[in-house]
Amino acid sequence: MKPDQISSIFWMVPGVIVIYLSCQLGLGSLSRPGPGFMTFWAGVILCLLAVLLFLHAKFISQQKMRTVSKLWLGVSWSKPTLILIGVLGYGFVFEHIGYILATTALLILFFRAIEPIKWWKTLSWAVISAFISFAVFDLWLQVQLPHWIPETFLFKIKRILF
Repeated sequence: MKPDQISSIFWMVPGVIVIYLSCQLGLGSLSRPGPGFMTFWAGVILCLLAVLLFLHAKFISQQKMRTVSKLWLGVSWSKPTLILIGVLGYGFVFEHIGYILATTALLILFFRAIEPIKWWKTLSWAVISAFISFAVFDLWLQVQLPHWIPETFLFKIKRILF
């Protein structure tokens, strides 16, 4: 059995589990979807993609298949790792320091890590983007985002340290 066939079977298992559990939650109808409606269709898509991968691997010749080692040859992992750490850190500090500061810090990391640009451009675009996105989500769409209030931030630090 080819490696792609094995990986397609691997992805078929969670797809079937998601479909089964979604049916247990209740699908509802197209006009009144139930709690399992979206996850059901996500499981169906996952299973369909796994079947397509299995069939593709079955009918393609071994010489046309690339080996995994050739596929990842020469890939630099420093930038993706830095971005992953930044997004995880964003999730941890988001509620503590507020949307604007956390988003500004994340955008600075993105702008400097992906394609380094001058600092003044990095800072200005990060601050402008954070404030515009805050205005769109918090003020216009009225999504509740954490606000940074210096007093609560200082009290949290005081509670942690003492």
